[in-house]
Formats: sequence, C-alpha cells, structure tokens
Amino acid sequence: MNAVQTILANRRRRLEILLVFGALTLSGLCLLLLASGLFTSVQTKNEILPVSLSSKQSADYNAPTPGVHIPAPRLDLIAEAIHDTDPAANAQTRYNIVLESLRTPIPGGPPRPSPSPSPTSQILPRAVYVTNIRMDPPAPKQQQDVLFNVTFLNSTGTDQTFRWFIFIYRQGQRQPFGQTSSDRAHVIPVGTVEQPAVNTWRMGSSEPCTTLEARVHWQDPDGSRPIFNNTDGQPYVLTFTMCQ
Repeated sequence: MNAVQTILANRRRRLEILLVFGALTLSGLCLLLLASGLFTSVQTKNEILPVSLSSKQSADYNAPTPGVHIPAPRLDLIAEAIHDTDPAANAQTRYNIVLESLRTPIPGGPPRPSPSPSPTSQILPRAVYVTNIRMDPPAPKQQQDVLFNVTFLNSTGTDQTFRWFIFIYRQGQRQPFGQTSSDRAHVIPVGTVEQPAVNTWRMGSSEPCTTLEARVHWQDPDGSRPIFNNTDGQPYVLTFTMCQ
C-alpha cells in the first residue's frame, strides 16, 4: 500500500512540474510576441513614408500628415520615383529616394519674378500728351483743305479742357506761317481720344513741293501758347510734304 502511494505521489509531483514548466513556457512566448509587436510598431513609426506611397493608386494624398506638409505635386514625384526605382524598397532606400525627389523642382517651379517694366509700360507723369496727328486727306496737295485729327492721352485722372490748335511751320524755321483756329475749348477725357481741329487749313500755291511740320499748341489764359509733348517728353511733330 505504501509503495502504491509513493508511486502516485511521484507522478503527482512530475505532473505539477510539467504544468509549471508549461505555464512558464507559455508566459515566455507571450512576452516574446508582445515585444515583437512593440518593435514592429516603433519601426513602422520611424519610417519616412508608408509603403503605400510606392503605388500612386493606393496612396492617400489628402490624408493629414503630421509634421512637414508635402504638397500633392511633390507627392506625385516621390511616388513615381519610388515606384520606378524599386517598388519593394526598404525604409533606407525610400528615405534616399525621398531626399533626391525633394531636390527635384516641381513642374512649373515657383512663381518667376515679374520682368522689369519696359519704357512703354511705365507709369507716366500726370499730364496730357499728344501721341499722333492724322491728316485728312492723308496726302493733301497745295490749295486743298486739310483737316488735322489729334490723338491725346490724358493721364491726369480727370477731364481737362484746352483751347488747342495746330501751328504749321516750314521745316527748319522757328516761326509758324499758318495755324488752325483756337477759338473753341476742347474737353479731353481721361485716357486716349482723337479729336479734330476746329477748322481745316489750306496752303496757297508755292514752290512745286514744300516740306512742312505740324505741332499742337494750346492757348493759355496768360497769353502764352505752350506746345504739347509726346510721352517721351519731346514735342510731337508731324512732318509732311505738300506739292502742287
């Protein structure tokens, strides 16, 4: 009887030892699995970009990104670079590809600085300018009435009134020998406008052909007759020839 009890007791101890060993083994496996999961999570967080960026179709470009914001065009370049280089690239390879992609300019690039304005596009001083004189008919003859049409540019910001007229000079002479009437005041609106002179002008018969110059003046209240300038600051002069 004692022998039987001894055998059962030994078996019981062995069974208890096996149970304890199994429990310890199971606990060790659980700890290993937990540690492996934590390591995988940390490694994933430390990667520069998710693997999904290796495919443009699976990448979510609109998802909020912590830290530095990368615009969609830049993400397109990165995704194409990773996909073309190595779709199965590891974290270090992707990191190198990202750095190289960030050095590549986005198509279109940053806005270019505006070019310096040309002389014709610069802001003009506030004034009224003469930019053209047109004759009607275009090639008048001597003893034929001609109408002068003047193009004004008003950059003052408000309408201006002038009693303007045309002085006719023989080329090379400082004193005029003919003019149109200055009896009527003309309102010159803001911007560009063409206005006809008050009346026509006719040249009497002279040498076969005469070279003349037409300039636009205005009658000032103080009695002076200043000349209108062009936008370059010089008087506008129309040179033409009248023949018999």
